[in-house]
Amino acid sequence: MGIRSWILFPAVLMASACCHGTMLYTSTVFSKGEGGVHTYRIPAIAKSREGTLLAFAEARNDGSGDSGDIDLVLKRSTDGGRSWSEAITVWDAGSDVCGNPVPVVLGSGRILLVCTWNKGSDKEMAIHRRESEDTRRVFCLHSDDDGLSWSIPEEITGEVKDPEWTWYATGPGHGLLTKDGKVVIPCNHGVYGSEGPEGTVSHIIFSTDEGRSWNIGAVAPNGNECTVSELAGGKVPLEKSGKTLK
Repeated sequence: MGIRSWILFPAVLMASACCHGTMLYTSTVFSKGEGGVHTYRIPAIAKSREGTLLAFAEARNDGSGDSGDIDLVLKRSTDGGRSWSEAITVWDAGSDVCGNPVPVVLGSGRILLVCTWNKGSDKEMAIHRRESEDTRRVFCLHSDDDGLSWSIPEEITGEVKDPEWTWYATGPGHGLLTKDGKVVIPCNHGVYGSEGPEGTVSHIIFSTDEGRSWNIGAVAPNGNECTVSELAGGKVPLEKSGKTLK
Protein backbone atom coordinates (compact mmCIF):
# COMPACT_ATOMS: atom_id res chain seq x y z
CA MET A 1 0.00 0.00 0.00
CA GLY A 2 2.70 2.46 1.00
CA ILE A 3 4.93 1.76 -2.02
CA ARG A 4 2.26 2.40 -4.61
CA SER A 5 0.43 5.02 -2.55
CA TRP A 6 -2.86 3.24 -2.97
CA ILE A 7 -5.39 2.69 -0.25
CA LEU A 8 -7.21 -0.59 -0.65
CA PHE A 9 -10.08 -1.58 1.59
CA PRO A 10 -11.21 -5.22 1.73
CA ALA A 11 -14.96 -5.54 1.49
CA VAL A 12 -17.10 -8.53 2.36
CA LEU A 13 -19.73 -9.74 -0.08
CA MET A 14 -22.13 -12.38 1.18
CA ALA A 15 -22.41 -15.32 -1.18
CA SER A 16 -25.66 -16.33 -2.79
CA ALA A 17 -27.87 -19.01 -1.27
CA CYS A 18 -26.29 -21.70 -3.42
CA CYS A 19 -22.82 -21.03 -2.08
CA HIS A 20 -21.25 -21.54 1.31
CA GLY A 21 -19.22 -19.03 3.31
CA THR A 22 -18.35 -15.56 2.11
CA MET A 23 -16.57 -14.14 -0.91
CA LEU A 24 -13.92 -11.46 -0.46
CA TYR A 25 -12.99 -8.77 -2.94
CA THR A 26 -10.97 -5.57 -2.90
CA SER A 27 -11.53 -2.15 -4.38
CA THR A 28 -9.13 0.76 -4.78
CA VAL A 29 -10.60 3.71 -2.94
CA PHE A 30 -7.83 6.32 -3.16
CA SER A 31 -5.03 6.38 -5.73
CA LYS A 32 -1.86 8.47 -5.87
CA GLY A 33 -2.37 11.58 -7.99
CA GLU A 34 -6.15 11.33 -7.98
CA GLY A 35 -7.77 14.75 -7.79
CA GLY A 36 -4.37 16.38 -7.99
CA VAL A 37 -3.38 14.96 -4.59
CA HIS A 38 0.21 13.73 -4.34
CA THR A 39 -0.42 10.90 -1.86
CA TYR A 40 -3.21 9.47 0.30
CA ARG A 41 -2.25 7.97 3.66
CA ILE A 42 -3.56 7.06 7.15
CA PRO A 43 -6.83 5.35 6.19
CA ALA A 44 -9.76 4.59 8.47
CA ILE A 45 -13.12 3.04 7.67
CA ALA A 46 -16.48 2.86 9.43
CA LYS A 47 -19.96 1.61 8.59
CA SER A 48 -22.78 4.05 9.27
CA ARG A 49 -26.11 3.12 10.79
CA GLU A 50 -27.57 3.36 7.27
CA GLY A 51 -25.08 0.76 6.03
CA THR A 52 -22.89 3.24 4.16
CA LEU A 53 -19.16 2.55 4.17
CA LEU A 54 -17.17 5.68 5.04
CA ALA A 55 -13.50 5.62 4.04
CA PHE A 56 -11.36 8.43 5.47
CA ALA A 57 -7.80 9.38 4.58
CA GLU A 58 -5.26 12.16 4.66
CA ALA A 59 -4.92 13.92 1.31
CA ARG A 60 -1.24 14.92 1.27
CA ASN A 61 -1.09 17.64 -1.33
CA ASP A 62 2.57 18.67 -1.16
CA GLY A 63 4.20 15.23 -1.02
CA SER A 64 4.20 11.95 0.86
CA GLY A 65 5.65 13.39 4.09
CA ASP A 66 3.86 14.17 7.34
CA SER A 67 4.02 17.98 7.09
CA GLY A 68 2.75 20.56 4.61
CA ASP A 69 -0.73 20.98 3.17
CA ILE A 70 -2.72 17.93 4.32
CA ASP A 71 -6.52 17.72 4.23
CA LEU A 72 -8.95 15.20 5.67
CA VAL A 73 -11.12 13.59 2.99
CA LEU A 74 -13.82 10.95 2.80
CA LYS A 75 -15.36 8.66 0.21
CA ARG A 76 -18.73 6.94 0.63
CA SER A 77 -19.97 3.61 -0.69
CA THR A 78 -23.63 2.62 -0.60
CA ASP A 79 -23.14 -0.74 -2.33
CA GLY A 80 -20.86 -2.55 0.08
CA GLY A 81 -17.62 -1.21 -1.35
CA ARG A 82 -18.14 -2.07 -5.01
CA SER A 83 -18.09 1.61 -6.01
CA TRP A 84 -17.17 4.84 -4.26
CA SER A 85 -18.20 8.48 -4.41
CA GLU A 86 -15.97 11.36 -5.33
CA ALA A 87 -13.85 12.60 -2.44
CA ILE A 88 -15.60 14.82 0.10
CA THR A 89 -13.40 17.30 1.96
CA VAL A 90 -14.06 16.89 5.66
CA TRP A 91 -11.54 19.50 6.82
CA ASP A 92 -9.19 21.78 4.87
CA ALA A 93 -7.09 24.10 7.06
CA GLY A 94 -5.26 25.79 4.21
CA SER A 95 -1.54 25.04 4.28
CA ASP A 96 -1.73 23.25 7.65
CA VAL A 97 -2.03 19.57 8.61
CA CYS A 98 -5.39 17.94 9.34
CA GLY A 99 -4.69 14.30 10.07
CA ASN A 100 -5.13 10.97 11.81
CA PRO A 101 -8.91 10.51 11.37
CA VAL A 102 -10.56 8.22 13.95
CA PRO A 103 -14.29 7.65 13.28
CA VAL A 104 -16.90 6.29 15.69
CA VAL A 105 -20.57 5.73 14.80
CA LEU A 106 -22.93 6.50 17.70
CA GLY A 107 -26.18 4.73 18.41
CA SER A 108 -28.10 7.81 17.24
CA GLY A 109 -26.44 7.53 13.84
CA ARG A 110 -24.20 10.56 14.39
CA ILE A 111 -20.67 9.96 13.12
CA LEU A 112 -17.92 11.36 15.33
CA LEU A 113 -14.48 12.03 13.93
CA VAL A 114 -11.56 12.73 16.25
CA CYS A 115 -8.41 14.01 14.55
CA THR A 116 -5.33 16.19 14.95
CA TRP A 117 -3.96 19.48 13.60
CA ASN A 118 -0.60 21.18 13.42
CA LYS A 119 0.95 23.98 11.41
CA GLY A 120 2.09 22.72 8.04
CA SER A 121 5.52 24.26 8.58
CA ASP A 122 6.10 22.42 11.89
CA LYS A 123 7.93 19.11 11.53
CA GLU A 124 7.17 16.20 13.86
CA MET A 125 10.64 16.17 15.42
CA ALA A 126 10.47 19.91 16.06
CA ILE A 127 7.25 19.35 17.97
CA HIS A 128 8.90 16.52 19.93
CA ARG A 129 11.81 18.86 20.78
CA ARG A 130 9.55 21.81 21.68
CA GLU A 131 11.16 23.81 18.92
CA SER A 132 8.04 24.23 16.77
CA GLU A 133 6.07 27.41 16.24
CA ASP A 134 2.88 25.73 17.49
CA THR A 135 2.14 22.22 18.71
CA ARG A 136 -0.05 19.25 17.86
CA ARG A 137 -3.70 19.91 18.72
CA VAL A 138 -6.76 17.62 18.92
CA PHE A 139 -10.19 18.25 17.40
CA CYS A 140 -13.61 16.60 17.14
CA LEU A 141 -16.23 17.04 14.45
CA HIS A 142 -19.38 15.18 13.47
CA SER A 143 -21.84 14.39 10.70
CA ASP A 144 -25.60 13.92 11.09
CA ASP A 145 -26.34 13.18 7.42
CA ASP A 146 -24.47 9.94 6.84
CA GLY A 147 -21.14 11.60 6.11
CA LEU A 148 -22.31 14.02 3.41
CA SER A 149 -21.46 17.15 5.42
CA TRP A 150 -19.47 17.88 8.57
CA SER A 151 -19.54 20.27 11.49
CA ILE A 152 -16.92 22.91 12.14
CA PRO A 153 -14.01 21.22 13.98
CA GLU A 154 -14.10 21.85 17.73
CA GLU A 155 -10.81 21.88 19.60
CA ILE A 156 -10.61 19.50 22.58
CA THR A 157 -6.86 19.74 23.23
CA GLY A 158 -7.30 21.11 26.74
CA GLU A 159 -9.38 18.09 27.73
CA VAL A 160 -7.26 15.34 26.21
CA LYS A 161 -3.63 16.52 26.14
CA ASP A 162 -1.43 16.95 29.19
CA PRO A 163 0.52 20.24 28.85
CA GLU A 164 3.77 18.30 29.29
CA TRP A 165 3.10 16.14 26.23
CA THR A 166 4.64 17.18 22.92
CA TRP A 167 3.67 15.23 19.81
CA TYR A 168 0.14 13.79 19.75
CA ALA A 169 -1.57 11.38 17.37
CA THR A 170 -5.03 9.86 17.35
CA GLY A 171 -5.38 6.33 15.99
CA PRO A 172 -4.68 5.43 13.27
CA GLY A 173 -7.84 3.48 12.50
CA HIS A 174 -11.24 3.44 14.13
CA GLY A 175 -12.40 4.20 17.66
CA LEU A 176 -14.78 2.18 19.82
CA LEU A 177 -18.33 2.59 21.08
CA THR A 178 -18.68 0.33 24.10
CA LYS A 179 -21.82 -1.60 24.90
CA ASP A 180 -22.79 0.97 27.51
CA GLY A 181 -22.22 3.93 25.16
CA LYS A 182 -18.73 5.17 25.98
CA VAL A 183 -16.63 6.48 23.11
CA VAL A 184 -12.99 5.33 23.35
CA ILE A 185 -10.22 6.66 21.10
CA PRO A 186 -6.69 5.16 20.90
CA CYS A 187 -3.87 7.72 20.89
CA ASN A 188 -0.18 8.23 21.52
CA HIS A 189 1.89 11.18 22.64
CA GLY A 190 5.47 12.37 22.89
CA VAL A 191 7.29 12.37 26.24
CA TYR A 192 9.74 15.14 27.14
CA GLY A 193 12.20 14.54 29.95
CA SER A 194 15.02 16.36 31.68
CA GLU A 195 17.34 15.80 28.73
CA GLY A 196 14.83 16.32 25.94
CA PRO A 197 12.51 14.01 23.96
CA GLU A 198 12.17 10.49 25.39
CA GLY A 199 10.06 8.78 22.74
CA THR A 200 6.34 8.07 22.73
CA VAL A 201 3.78 6.16 24.79
CA SER A 202 0.22 5.01 24.07
CA HIS A 203 -2.88 6.24 25.85
CA ILE A 204 -6.62 6.47 25.36
CA ILE A 205 -9.19 9.23 25.63
CA PHE A 206 -12.89 8.67 26.23
CA SER A 207 -16.26 10.40 26.34
CA THR A 208 -19.30 9.38 28.35
CA ASP A 209 -21.65 11.91 26.69
CA GLU A 210 -21.32 11.16 22.97
CA GLY A 211 -18.40 13.49 22.39
CA ARG A 212 -19.64 16.62 24.12
CA SER A 213 -16.84 16.36 26.69
CA TRP A 214 -13.66 14.28 26.90
CA ASN A 215 -11.30 12.74 29.41
CA ILE A 216 -7.79 11.29 29.36
CA GLY A 217 -7.86 7.56 30.11
CA ALA A 218 -5.00 5.33 31.11
CA VAL A 219 -1.46 5.91 29.87
CA ALA A 220 0.66 2.91 28.96
CA PRO A 221 4.33 2.66 30.05
CA ASN A 222 5.45 2.67 26.41
CA GLY A 223 4.08 2.23 22.89
CA ASN A 224 3.15 4.30 19.87
CA GLU A 225 0.32 3.74 17.39
CA CYS A 226 -2.34 1.54 18.95
CA THR A 227 -5.95 0.41 18.77
CA VAL A 228 -8.71 -0.60 21.20
CA SER A 229 -11.15 -3.45 21.60
CA GLU A 230 -13.86 -4.37 24.10
CA LEU A 231 -13.43 -7.58 26.05
CA ALA A 232 -16.17 -10.04 26.91
CA GLY A 233 -18.22 -8.61 29.74
CA GLY A 234 -17.97 -5.06 28.42
CA LYS A 235 -14.55 -4.12 29.78
CA VAL A 236 -11.86 -2.15 27.98
CA PRO A 237 -8.32 -2.73 29.30
CA LEU A 238 -6.68 0.57 30.14
CA GLU A 239 -3.23 -0.18 31.54
CA LYS A 240 -0.88 -2.87 32.75
CA SER A 241 -2.14 -2.50 36.33
CA GLY A 242 -5.32 -4.21 35.22
CA LYS A 243 -7.63 -1.23 35.62
CA THR A 244 -10.59 -1.25 33.27
CA LEU A 245 -13.12 1.26 32.01
CA LYS A 246 -16.48 -0.13 33.14
